[in-house]
Amino acid sequence: MASSQLSSPIFYDHLIKEMPYGSLTENAHDAVKKSIQNCKACPLLTLTKPLPLNHSTAPIVVIGETPDDVLYNGKNGKRLADLLRKSDIHPSHVYTTSLVKCEESKDSSCCSQHLTAELLTLQASIIICLGYNVSLALMDAPQLGQYVNVMPNTSALVTYSFNDMTPEYEQSITSIMLEQFVYIKSVLKGMNRI
Repeated sequence: MASSQLSSPIFYDHLIKEMPYGSLTENAHDAVKKSIQNCKACPLLTLTKPLPLNHSTAPIVVIGETPDDVLYNGKNGKRLADLLRKSDIHPSHVYTTSLVKCEESKDSSCCSQHLTAELLTLQASIIICLGYNVSLALMDAPQLGQYVNVMPNTSALVTYSFNDMTPEYEQSITSIMLEQFVYIKSVLKGMNRI
């Protein structure tokens, strides 16, 4: 295939050069979404990129390590969907993504520019990082339960990964995460974001 036919990824620094931060809108997110779905940034060119990347105006962003963590039909995604339901957060209020964009990969190094571009084009008030590894993408020294301001008008919460849920700790971790989600909903409701 000729290189002129390959789709080049869109990196956040290109977006910033082309338009001021305040005007990063749905159109910019559509370009980022297309770039992710057509990504050729790593040797894993033909891998499945299952993330829908919908709801770019949602007040909540949930970031998992892999697509399975946030796809509602995946093993861990079903847990996420259950937490959202129990905390009375409608899925349309949540944008889901992951560090790794390809289903078959575990290496996020080639995907990090995509996450940065996504976050710059979203309108989130809160980013929920599912696990320590995810939170390292946004902050230097994450601590469980910590809220950190990561962008203007956007905070990130460091919470558990669904992969931390061993049978002996599953109930207590689920309970903690549910409390966090309920708290987030109440804050966003007070801000008229939900």
